[in-house]
Amino acid sequence: MARIDLTKADGRREALRTMLLIREFEDRVADRYADDEIPGFVHLSQGQEAVAVGACGALEPVDYITSTHRAHGHSLAAGLSPERLMAEIYGKASGYCGGKSGSMHVASPEEGMLGAQPIVGASVPLGVGAALASQLHGGNWVAAPFLGDGATAAGQVHEGFNLAATWDLPAVFVIENNQYSEGMRFEEQHNVADLVEMAAAYGIPGEIVDGQDPEAVFETVREARTRATEGGGPTLVEAKTYRYRGHFEGDDQPYRTDAELREWRQERDPIDNFRSRLAERGELDDDGFESLRAETVETVDAAINAARKAATPNPEHAYEAIYDDPVPEVEQFRDGTGQLTVDPQRTGTSVSAGNDRSPAAVGETTRLTIREALREAIREEMADDKAVVLMGQDEEIGGSFEVTAGLYEEFGPERVRNAPISEAAQVGAGVGAAATGVRPVINLSFSDFVGVCFDQLMNQAGKTRYMFDGACDVPLTIRALEGGGLNAAAQHSGTVHTLLSHLPGIKVVAPGTPAGAKGLMKASIRSEDTVVFFESKVSYDREGPVPDDVRVQLGDASVERAGGDVTVVATQRLLGDALAVADGLNASVEVIDPRTLYPLDTASIVESVRKTGRLVVADESPLSYGFHAEVVTRVVEAVGGLDGAIERVGVPDTPVPFAPTIEGEVLPGESELRTAIDRTL
Repeated sequence: MARIDLTKADGRREALRTMLLIREFEDRVADRYADDEIPGFVHLSQGQEAVAVGACGALEPVDYITSTHRAHGHSLAAGLSPERLMAEIYGKASGYCGGKSGSMHVASPEEGMLGAQPIVGASVPLGVGAALASQLHGGNWVAAPFLGDGATAAGQVHEGFNLAATWDLPAVFVIENNQYSEGMRFEEQHNVADLVEMAAAYGIPGEIVDGQDPEAVFETVREARTRATEGGGPTLVEAKTYRYRGHFEGDDQPYRTDAELREWRQERDPIDNFRSRLAERGELDDDGFESLRAETVETVDAAINAARKAATPNPEHAYEAIYDDPVPEVEQFRDGTGQLTVDPQRTGTSVSAGNDRSPAAVGETTRLTIREALREAIREEMADDKAVVLMGQDEEIGGSFEVTAGLYEEFGPERVRNAPISEAAQVGAGVGAAATGVRPVINLSFSDFVGVCFDQLMNQAGKTRYMFDGACDVPLTIRALEGGGLNAAAQHSGTVHTLLSHLPGIKVVAPGTPAGAKGLMKASIRSEDTVVFFESKVSYDREGPVPDDVRVQLGDASVERAGGDVTVVATQRLLGDALAVADGLNASVEVIDPRTLYPLDTASIVESVRKTGRLVVADESPLSYGFHAEVVTRVVEAVGGLDGAIERVGVPDTPVPFAPTIEGEVLPGESELRTAIDRTL
């Protein structure tokens, strides 16, 4: 972050230079875009320079900003390099994000720019997360999310405001009210004259400022920053400004008049008015102004020339920085084959800790339930690493199924946080906190609530590392309780892990044993990637041996029962059913708990099927387009035809109903597994 002190004459000249730089940069981007030199979309900020420069100038180098789709001005005001920014807009390898992000997603976390967000309103939860990280680290920095007036209609924005206010987080929310939400006038979107009125609803200060006056913006944001660092919580700042160009380049702007645009340009232009003020004070004459202008023209010329000459990204760059460590599902495309490489000599499996042949069985073991194993894993990780923080509903009492019971008393309210019932804010803030030094563990409660925060999972948790070209990690663990069997009906009984397995950048875990649960929870919390950890509600009391020093790698399956006639791949609740059925059959059944659904231990499953020649996949998710089909496809691609029929055991394409008789009709169990195994033999 580049601090500019507008209380001093040299700082004011620097502020004007930066405003001129932003104007020249945006004008030239418009020209180059019109000539088809720049791909994609661009959203420009001419007319709003005073907000960017005044707000960023009031911040300190340790602070963070989050931005919008209109981020060039904020980026330059924060001190980012015009050359690297232009290269990113051109889609070149020398850009801030290696050409992965372009104009709308540019970021430089090491310089305090935590990312542009074209998802309207997304800057707020992410900024709240950075503010949470500051609070946990002693309140040394503030987060200043920028958002447009249109974003204040978005639910995640209000969730973010409430979370920040409830926890007194050091945040300064800067609303750039440029009079238009895309092509819609302010009064079409809002029923108030001043957006700052909403601050009262959250019990936080609200300030209106002339967004065409960089000194006024500086003073307002500076006061808010001081209040935040002194424990006064967040402030909402509404800067009233105006954008000169359309919502996007190519927008012919039928929604406003030439007279309106002319009035703002001629009477309220931030650069002209600030130049006149400095001249009146004797701080800048005409020669000095022209010198500043010439400097900015030269800077932007150099940036464009460098971008034109810069190399484009290598094609294989498309497969980098998706995860902290390579996963086979991605590497198959990097090596050009388009197929998973299955090494018959490679196996990630371990035999269950209850089997004497298992390496995991060496040393002491303790019999634990899955609930106890999860609690023990989280407790150990919290004791080892102060960056681990729990968030969610009812965390003080251990959550809905008491998995984290006792941790509030042990680690206190700063690290075990009851959160408002606002899953979008929790997950969005989790991403922001994870990107700035925290390891959040969020209790999402029932997995059906994934729908409430799906945007945060898909567009933030899953894409941040990639969009920023690996410039930050996102070590976030999200716990979700799934499955039927408790007569909880459709919106509290879903199994949605397949849905999230489709999202690049996210790892998905669904263990079926206490040893797997503990080992994978520890691995998830230690991972530098976002992991969604699915827990079977009806399996919490399942008991089994857990090695005291259990270690499980993400992506390694476990052979829970060895056999030679048929392979059964079974998850969570159905793992227990599969083992029970296998024990009662004359056939030799090998039962595999995949444990991690993405990345999947394909090699271990294929190795087993090569031995048995038969396959049953059992998972309590809908059968169409599901986990079952993915396992079958990978096996067939690797092995070809099998000796017997391939069987899938899952839920019909229906929600889970309430009444026990019809819930039992759709949920698979031992009977369905026994029938499926018999069909393969």
